[in-house]
Amino acid sequence: MKVKTLIYFLVINLSILLLGIIGLELIFGNWLFENRVNRLNIIKSCKRVYDVTNVYDRKDKMITYTRDDYGLRGVFNFPREIDILTVGGSTTDQRFIPDGETWQDFIMQAFQKDGKQIVVANAGVDGQSTKGYLKNFEWWFPHIKSLHPKYIIFYLGANDILAWDNSLTSSYDDLKLMEPQKYDNLPFSYKVYKIIRDKSAIMHLKRIIFGTYKAVFVQKVSHRRLDFDKQKWTTKALQNDHQELMAPHLLVYKKRLEKLIQHSQKMGAKPVFVTTPIRQYRFSGDSLYGVTNSAYYRGETVNGVDLYYMMMEMNKTTLQTCAKNDCVPIDVCNLYENKRENDDFYDLWHMTPKGAKKVGQLVFEGLQEQF
Repeated sequence: MKVKTLIYFLVINLSILLLGIIGLELIFGNWLFENRVNRLNIIKSCKRVYDVTNVYDRKDKMITYTRDDYGLRGVFNFPREIDILTVGGSTTDQRFIPDGETWQDFIMQAFQKDGKQIVVANAGVDGQSTKGYLKNFEWWFPHIKSLHPKYIIFYLGANDILAWDNSLTSSYDDLKLMEPQKYDNLPFSYKVYKIIRDKSAIMHLKRIIFGTYKAVFVQKVSHRRLDFDKQKWTTKALQNDHQELMAPHLLVYKKRLEKLIQHSQKMGAKPVFVTTPIRQYRFSGDSLYGVTNSAYYRGETVNGVDLYYMMMEMNKTTLQTCAKNDCVPIDVCNLYENKRENDDFYDLWHMTPKGAKKVGQLVFEGLQEQF
């Protein structure tokens, strides 16, 4: 009797758990609706106040971060007013830089001084790489009514350089879109898995948790103040052949860039490729120094010197792809180097308002003749 009671108890509870999971999947998953914009973790309709005391020095420690009903940062009434749309990860989003002091704001201010009223909107999403940029065109931008920017700026490099999965089968890549013949030859079991992966709320939550863990604890990418005077530096790379190390990644990266160009042109916009400066390395005279902090790339350990050479390989691919297509290249990573100062960054990746102003000025100068 006790065994039957236990079995009955387990069956009832497992049934309730299963029904609960099904309910959550139907409510929060993508099984009933085609709109998958929530998969991109876009913050909408918010006005947040952050204390940046422990991030960087600022007279007013409380800053305001605002996103509108469409999930965009910027000052405009309707999406049709937007002249320039900026797409990128956390270095584009700039969560801890206040409204009015992002590099997008400084672009607008520079144009205003030049006598031109140019509206710049910020579509940066924390954690996105080019994989996410592609999905923005499928899952997000089509739902922003009357969005027809003249230019789309892609701020490239920072998140792509740390991507683990360089294959065409990652959770953001649409394999069928990029290489149909490969997709058609995949086993049926993988196609079923891909459907579940794309639609399941639980799988989505798993990606968020894993991505956060990877960024904070493995790649050490997080919003926190670093004392650069106490940072340890080295002149020795850990890897020997950075071109060979990057080769598989860059083949796929180039395909994504080409696809981003196509998406932009379909929207009637001209793509602008901007390379991203980071704080993992610095020059002293002719000597290159990189941080000794270790990160991981395709199973290999890399330091700041390695990341410099890796970024140069990626930027070369970015600029070459841009040169072969109808888009605007702005090599901020290179142009910024002789303007670099410690307080331009608050950590190894993210800039302070002072650094953002320098980026905004360089992008403005690269776009000045376009308007």
